[in-house]
Amino acid sequence: SLYIPVYALTVLLLGRYLRSRSGRDALLFGLVAGLLYTIHPRALPVLVVAGGYLLLLALIGSAGKRQALLGSAAVALVFGLTRIGNQYLEGVGWAGAGEFSAV
Repeated sequence: SLYIPVYALTVLLLGRYLRSRSGRDALLFGLVAGLLYTIHPRALPVLVVAGGYLLLLALIGSAGKRQALLGSAAVALVFGLTRIGNQYLEGVGWAGAGEFSAV
C-alpha cells in the first residue's frame, strides 16, 4: 500500500519542519499530508490533525504564523483539489459508490 510510506514521509517532514521552522518545510509537510487523503479517504482525520497542529504551534508562538498558514493552506489545497478531481471522475462514471480516493 502506498499509504504507509507516504505516512512515514509525512512524519519525517514534520520532524524536519520542527527542526528548521522554514516555510519550505511547512509547505512540503502540508502537501504530503494532504496527499494522504488523495491516496485513501480514511486519512481525513490526519489532515485535521496536521493543519491543526501547525496552527497550534503558531498560536503558542513556537512556530511562525506565516509558515503555519502556508502549511495549513497546502493541506486544504490538496484536499480541495482531490475532492474536485473525484467529483469529476464520479461524473464521468470512473469512480464508483461514493469513493473519494483518486488512486
